[in-house]
Amino acid sequence: MKRPGFICVCLICLLSGSVRGQNPEIRFHHIGNEEGLSHSLVAAVAEDSLGFLWFGTQDGLDRYDGYEFRTYFKGTGNRHPSDSWVRDLYIDRHNQLWIWYQGAGLERFDLYTETFYQYRPDSLDPGSISSNTYPSGQTLVYTVFYEDPDGTLWIGTDRGLNRYDRDRDSFLAIRHDPEDPGSLSDDRINSIAGDEEGRLWIATYHGLNRLDPSTGKIERLDCSTGPEGILHDSIITCLYVDRDHTVW
Repeated sequence: MKRPGFICVCLICLLSGSVRGQNPEIRFHHIGNEEGLSHSLVAAVAEDSLGFLWFGTQDGLDRYDGYEFRTYFKGTGNRHPSDSWVRDLYIDRHNQLWIWYQGAGLERFDLYTETFYQYRPDSLDPGSISSNTYPSGQTLVYTVFYEDPDGTLWIGTDRGLNRYDRDRDSFLAIRHDPEDPGSLSDDRINSIAGDEEGRLWIATYHGLNRLDPSTGKIERLDCSTGPEGILHDSIITCLYVDRDHTVW
């Protein structure tokens, strides 16, 4: 249910004309339902190459041009989203908007043709995505999209890592295999990051993994590695690589 009185988006404006001492005055500009936002609960924000802001809400996908909103509501056909509660947004280098829904669904929205494409797991299709839900049991929403320097998009799910083939519009799934120590340590992906050598660091609910995309080799880095271990906990929830190439 919409709550018009609830303030949901705040844009911070630094007013250069109003300065006290050395600190500029900070004012908040509130944007909510009365200004056209579809719902007061905003879970994701992204910006495309044209400067449009995209807001994923509990009741629709909103595009904001700085003056007004255009909302894409749930509907039928490829001109409407298949669900309404957006949990995550990601815009890749090809200006494709990837949308992850609360109701278990992944879609790609082509910003040029304004067409929605759905992706669902299909046991009969080896090129389908391995899953379209967030990691099970997750209490926080982590970004599970990562685009490497070569432009390859990687998507983490609760059933493994997926490499997107843009030319074929299909996926290659990389999964955990209990019989293969060279596979992912766990299928539940929490976070993905890349280092300066092009390797992917993959955080899961049971250990940290390092993947070399050029060879497909996966190295597990978990608490059982080495006599004293190298990690204090096997549940890795978030990753970040800083400018000094240190992985946090």
